[in-house]
Amino acid sequence: MPRSLGRILFADDDQSVLRPTTAILEAFGFRVDTASNADDALSAMLSTAPDALLLDINMPGNERLQLVRRLSQNGPFVPIVLMTGYPSLDTALDAMRLGVVDYVTKPPQIEELCERLVRAIQRGKAIRLLDDGERRVALLSEWLEQARAALGEHDAGLSTSAVGSKSAAPEVNYERTLVDRLANLSARERSELSKREREVLTELAKGRPARQVADSLSLSVNTVRAHIRSLFVKLGVNSQVALLAKLHGTNGSE
Repeated sequence: MPRSLGRILFADDDQSVLRPTTAILEAFGFRVDTASNADDALSAMLSTAPDALLLDINMPGNERLQLVRRLSQNGPFVPIVLMTGYPSLDTALDAMRLGVVDYVTKPPQIEELCERLVRAIQRGKAIRLLDDGERRVALLSEWLEQARAALGEHDAGLSTSAVGSKSAAPEVNYERTLVDRLANLSARERSELSKREREVLTELAKGRPARQVADSLSLSVNTVRAHIRSLFVKLGVNSQVALLAKLHGTNGSE
């Protein structure tokens, strides 16, 4: 049996497009589930866990990108490719700001559509790996803070015992210390960062995953991920672990 290129959820209320396009995508090697409105698409997203969503922009329930906004804010991350017969620059820009990975017009050139879907699936896998790395970094950061706190309490107890004093050890602002790590970047690296990238970097330095960074800065998670990818490029790293190591002035192997 030939290897599947991935599982696609194709949502379009136009059956004259939905049925033949589904058949062609399946012939190319995709597994395809279908929906004809936003509610059915959302239900299918939760039940089938597709690798990518091919979505008609003017489908009922998505006329103003409502479904895209719902998925961006609350749903599980799935790369979205929008398709429309009435292309609009404003709509395309809004879609990209919401984290849509691609935008195609009807009728699609089928080989080009397949290539775009494959790229979307690959991007989705990369972002899920990034999410997993972020969770690991957040757990490690929490463990380190707990270890620092335990050591601080231990050292304070030794100091009090030695001098017979009941005064508490000076409080250490670890969050401030982490933010100060930005000073380990070179002047050139700092100058290349936008104001928003500095804000995202400052939040990441606190050991926060992308979803917490998004909440703190009132951004979508996809926007934060886009800034993280930009930071990787500008700071010459390929993972969030390497990014934090750079902020701490280490080579990541300590």
